[in-house]
Amino acid sequence: MEETGQNVGELQMARMIAGNTLCGWYYHVLSDEETEGTKTTVQTTAHTITNSNEVVAEFIAFHEQLLEKKSKLAFFDIAEDKLLRLDGYTAAFYKAAWLVIGGEITQAIIDLFTNGWLLKQMIEQETAFRYHWRCAQLSLFQLEFAYDLLLFCEARDPSIVVFQRGLELFAALSGLHVNPAKSQLILSKARHDSARLLATLDFQEGHLPIKYLGLPLISSHLSLANCRPLLDKIDRYIQGWGGISQSFAARVHLIKSVLMALNTYWAMAFTLPKGIIKEIEKCLENFLWKGVAGTGYLKVAWPQVCNPVDEGGLRVRDIQSLNLALMSRWL
Repeated sequence: MEETGQNVGELQMARMIAGNTLCGWYYHVLSDEETEGTKTTVQTTAHTITNSNEVVAEFIAFHEQLLEKKSKLAFFDIAEDKLLRLDGYTAAFYKAAWLVIGGEITQAIIDLFTNGWLLKQMIEQETAFRYHWRCAQLSLFQLEFAYDLLLFCEARDPSIVVFQRGLELFAALSGLHVNPAKSQLILSKARHDSARLLATLDFQEGHLPIKYLGLPLISSHLSLANCRPLLDKIDRYIQGWGGISQSFAARVHLIKSVLMALNTYWAMAFTLPKGIIKEIEKCLENFLWKGVAGTGYLKVAWPQVCNPVDEGGLRVRDIQSLNLALMSRWL
């Protein structure tokens, strides 16, 4: 499979190089002053064309044929369960009726490359098109939501099999497939056959509290254990920069643009405990003054680092103040 993919990639690269060479030749022929007054001829399978207008027409007709072939190949490369328009018909319908409507579709694609009117005409003629009912002023016609689904069943082999068949039927009807790498099966601690159940669904084993968009779903205040993934993620980022030679200014930039963004994501959803804030500030402080190797000493206290530049600081955001400001959105 790797060899085949490599050969296809090399073939596509060769075609791109040949196309660029052909474009360069066209530009040279059309723009070179030395070619003014000369005649260009085209040799076809039937005859030789010398008239300049006929040469231009032959070039256009030749590339239109290529565009028609490429359009059909690209069209048939679309998955059959994908929607092409707002009318609800999938690509399978258009492929089956290609002998009837193929010419119109190809002409529409050619018109798109010619004048760019395809999308506008489709929207104007599509009766099913409408803006989202609360977003007409913003001209939004679709809203995408991050959506996690919780499904419950008994931890028995028959229930798991029915559960799996339901997911497969849903995928066949909607074209939406479950991603096993991002799906978890949470079982009772009393179960001793969890390995077999996990193998049936090919899911990852999950544990409470579950996560939503990377954040723990809990009904109480955050604890140090709940925030451990945040600290581990910050540490992984810092250790990943170990093989890069960094100046002091580079470390300041990484703290502001990368590490503080990780804190901000959590600070927008939770009131971070003071213990966690101190742990995060300690990690940032050590990385700023000691680097990844951890050698050296702390030269300036962290509160001073968070001050503005005109007050002798580095304008690094104070995590606790940032957390309070972000949480005020919920008031």
